[in-house]
Amino acid sequence: FQYQFSRGYARLVLSHIFNIKPLEVPLFSPPGKPPILADNYGFLSISHCSNALLLAWSNKPVGADIERFDRSFSPEKLSKKFYSEKDKTILSNYNGESLRDKALDFWIVKEAAIKLMKSNFVKELNQWEWDENKCIASHRENDYMVKVMKLDFYDWKIAIAFDKKITKKFCPICFYE
Repeated sequence: FQYQFSRGYARLVLSHIFNIKPLEVPLFSPPGKPPILADNYGFLSISHCSNALLLAWSNKPVGADIERFDRSFSPEKLSKKFYSEKDKTILSNYNGESLRDKALDFWIVKEAAIKLMKSNFVKELNQWEWDENKCIASHRENDYMVKVMKLDFYDWKIAIAFDKKITKKFCPICFYE
């Protein structure tokens, strides 16, 4: 149901942007694959959780993830299985609710970066590391570096990855160089 719901709303929103009927939006989005728009229609990233749908559309590649603040999971198990040694070292400075909060931050940033690069989520999750101060996620093996904005908004944590080219000046508050 969430798959149909999210793709239907993506078509509806994009139809307003392009001034065409929703079913005319050239969206190719088979289950389990990243959504693809036809040439000259931009780029789309879709994420959803139990009570929210996030559509990120841009004329440049974009990756997005949204999760509820109160998502139930074990941060210890998650980090042990999916996070790098650097991530684990950073997370070792936290405990309790702050550990859960920070582990979820890492998760959404990594997922947004993986979506931007159209990579394999399970294989790539432990390859991405996040420099929170510089708002950059980097791939440990492939030397990819992407900008990532992470924000907390009402009941959700949101990450948006964009711009595969890192420049020296970057304002993480306003998204502009």
